[in-house]
Amino acid sequence: SNCGITEASNLLTMVSLGGADSTDDDDDTNFDEIEDQMDENDIEDDLFEFGVNLVEKAAEKGEPKAMLRYGQMLINGFNVEKNIKKGLEFIKKAADKGNIEAIYEYAKCGFGGIGMKQNYKIAARYFKIAAEKGHVGAMKSYWIMLFNGLGIDVNMNEGKHFIELAAKQNNVDSIFIYGCLLLNGVCIEKNEKEAIKYIKKTADMGDVEAIAVYNNINSKKKKKLMNWSIPLILIILIIIFILKI
Repeated sequence: SNCGITEASNLLTMVSLGGADSTDDDDDTNFDEIEDQMDENDIEDDLFEFGVNLVEKAAEKGEPKAMLRYGQMLINGFNVEKNIKKGLEFIKKAADKGNIEAIYEYAKCGFGGIGMKQNYKIAARYFKIAAEKGHVGAMKSYWIMLFNGLGIDVNMNEGKHFIELAAKQNNVDSIFIYGCLLLNGVCIEKNEKEAIKYIKKTADMGDVEAIAVYNNINSKKKKKLMNWSIPLILIILIIIFILKI
């Protein structure tokens, strides 16, 4: 599911830093600290279930990160009964509270039609919000919406702005896309030298498509060099022959 996460270690809290008393109503559990300490592979089943209950309780109390995690759990049916509609509601609530990851997840739900009818307008609106807040994945996604006119008018200049920002933050896909835009002069001034730098950087990261494009560029360069080298060799041979005479 595009809207969910697949790794249990990223889903939620298993135990409270404050011990058993942390499940009280006045709990101020720090979910970031708890997540950092957890290794799902080391958790007993009953403790794992306790963690799920803790996240559910925190989500019900309106803790944004817990609402996001619990919403993802419901959508994926991860250790809870699957309920996509309810899961989306929790993600939307977290997004409305300004949680940047929840905003991005809600946009993906709109784009993929998860828990709602596919809605590119919602997707574009929330991708933009997340992108403007600095979410790199949202920058790339919003560029896709702008470039293709999905749920929003085509706007190459605005799209260029966001894909360039994402590329500068080392998002692999964005680096490659920006390099291709430079290479072909699409919505940006053509600059082959600069384009090759971006494409090579992505190729060095192991991106298969970037490697293929970079090899193709080098192949064309070699062919161009060969086209020039043959007449050049002939000229040199003629000069040598004349000098011998």
